Amino acid sequence: MKIGVVCYPTYGGSGVVASELAIGMSERKHDVHVFSYQLPFRLQYKCANITFHKVSTSEYPLFKYPPYSLSLANELADKILEFDLDILHSHYAIPHGTCAFLAKEMLKGHKVKTITTLHGTDITLVGKDKSFLRITEHAMEISDGLTSVSHWLKDETYSHFNITKPIEVIPNFIDKEEYRDVELISYPDKKEIPLLCHISNLRDVKRPLDVIEAFNLVLKKIPSKLMIVGEGPGLDSLITLAGKYNILDHITFKGTHSDILDVLPCADILLLPSDRESFGLVALEALGSGIPVVGYNVGGLPEVVKNGENGYLVDVGDISAMADSIISLLKDHQKLSEFRDEARIQSWNNFEKQKIIDQYEDYYQKVLSL
Repeated sequence: MKIGVVCYPTYGGSGVVASELAIGMSERKHDVHVFSYQLPFRLQYKCANITFHKVSTSEYPLFKYPPYSLSLANELADKILEFDLDILHSHYAIPHGTCAFLAKEMLKGHKVKTITTLHGTDITLVGKDKSFLRITEHAMEISDGLTSVSHWLKDETYSHFNITKPIEVIPNFIDKEEYRDVELISYPDKKEIPLLCHISNLRDVKRPLDVIEAFNLVLKKIPSKLMIVGEGPGLDSLITLAGKYNILDHITFKGTHSDILDVLPCADILLLPSDRESFGLVALEALGSGIPVVGYNVGGLPEVVKNGENGYLVDVGDISAMADSIISLLKDHQKLSEFRDEARIQSWNNFEKQKIIDQYEDYYQKVLSL
């Protein structure tokens, strides 16, 4: 198949999954074309059968903002014709799904099929905004195929949007071959003191301040360290709160890492106290590394983290319960070891890359047959 992939190039889950899917399809000898405004970080190294198309936008005084969506739609139409693409797979309903539709409309009669994958904020945040609601509905309804990364997101989509298009649930994935020896690589540098970890863009929706609050409670019971990976608008507030509790010496701020396997496997527990998680890719990456997750019971996270088996999920805002869950694991080495084993077993069995790419490949064929 000749497959076009439209995605964001950033460190977020959708960009990671889109890039890894592109790589997976290219490894199966499909001809893959990736479209974005810059090269996705997961595609920094040249991959056979993948062509990157950079979408550039010209600035004119008449436009208050550069019209990226129009430039993208135009680029998609050009490359659909040039390379005779079979599938145009957009990650995010808007603007990417809409741009794919515009490109197809410009090429009346072309065989190309459009597929849109819903990742979360395109539905739960942006799409619900009144100024985008109608166009988000349209982008989903006119796609030839529509997928979501969790059953929760599928249900959320149907409950908030007036669409009838069937939604196929295809979850995110990890490549277990990348995780198989990760402990052997990372643990020689591990200190004896327990290490907690939080990875996010440090935005309010991730509730990073709850991480500091919970860690402060944990420190009162168990000597431990906290590693914050990521950058974002909440960083200064984290430092201020940690300073207030006089625990800055126990916290390391690592900044953004393009490959979290460089830092994540050193941790004992991942903390994920988000307000919303449509799937929680970082949770899956932690589980794949054999790291239990303690977070909030929200969105699609329970589809990844099994409470009492490979982690704990507590009510949103219940910082005491989160701290108690962390403490109970750190104090019970046998339970922590069992959770580690379950983390690997469940993540590798249920979210293994080749199994999920099989699902996408089958879905592509299904849409092509429509």
